[in-house]
Amino acid sequence: MIAERCSPAQWRTVCAAEGQSVGSAVYHVARWFPAELERIERLATGGELPYLDAAMIDRENARHADRDAACTREEATALLRRNAATVAAAIRSLGDAQLDRVGQYLEGGTVGPVEVLVERVLIAHPREHPASIRATLGE
Repeated sequence: MIAERCSPAQWRTVCAAEGQSVGSAVYHVARWFPAELERIERLATGGELPYLDAAMIDRENARHADRDAACTREEATALLRRNAATVAAAIRSLGDAQLDRVGQYLEGGTVGPVEVLVERVLIAHPREHPASIRATLGE
């Protein structure tokens, strides 16, 4: 994992695409996994989701930016490993009927099968952050 190889200076380097430090970006992904998984699981089981839009997510991210920046490399990578393992196990446990349910993760977002939402929210989006980190660190 790229985060585990970061020097202290790299950990504090600000990612242009993120607008926050490498450490903050890593902690951001780790911290959001449980909430995103909970929303996906609710959709997969036919539950209703509380209202959530992109502006609300942006405000929450900004509110946590300072705290996220203060996390240590060890803390962030351990949380990321734990939460990623939980997400992976949860994805594997979803059955075909659950993956076929149609829902909308985000107000104004795409309506589609849970399978597509899993790919976008729990797999593709978290991969954008390491790509930004690699670009910042020149890897």
